[in-house]
Amino acid sequence: MAPPRSFDWDLLKRLAIEHPDWGIFQYGKALDNDNAEHGRPPVNLSSVKTVLSRKGPEWGYAPKAVVRYDEMAPPPGTLATEHKMHTLMRYLRDLAAADRGHEPDTASGRMLRQTSLTWREEMIADRRIVDLTADGQPIVREARSEELSAEGEPLSLMAWMIHGWRAA
Repeated sequence: MAPPRSFDWDLLKRLAIEHPDWGIFQYGKALDNDNAEHGRPPVNLSSVKTVLSRKGPEWGYAPKAVVRYDEMAPPPGTLATEHKMHTLMRYLRDLAAADRGHEPDTASGRMLRQTSLTWREEMIADRRIVDLTADGQPIVREARSEELSAEGEPLSLMAWMIHGWRAA
């Protein structure tokens, strides 16, 4: 026998239909608020994900596209933890999202996107790429000749994506 439901599935169905652009945390918060009003415990987000994956198609719910950044990430252990949110890394993550067709949904996200796209154009025009120092700090440097295409543009804005990469 299945355990009792820990939240209102009908509410989740209504939220999924009315707000298909919401993420799992927004659904969870709305369900938590409903649970608090009815004296139930907080919602487990894994349960919400499970219900949406199993019942969502039946309800006409299609989840938001997931943006994956692992293809552009530096090799494990090369980027220092304190630099994960460095401006250069934020630009690269945003450009990866843009390349996958993910559109920003906030004003600050749209501003970051415009800045990132302008930055990419400048980097390509100046033949510059992002590299990592031996201590894991992102830096901008001139691309070496082997890192340029036949047209003179960087093969990638990320040095670690170019064959034969070694930390600067």
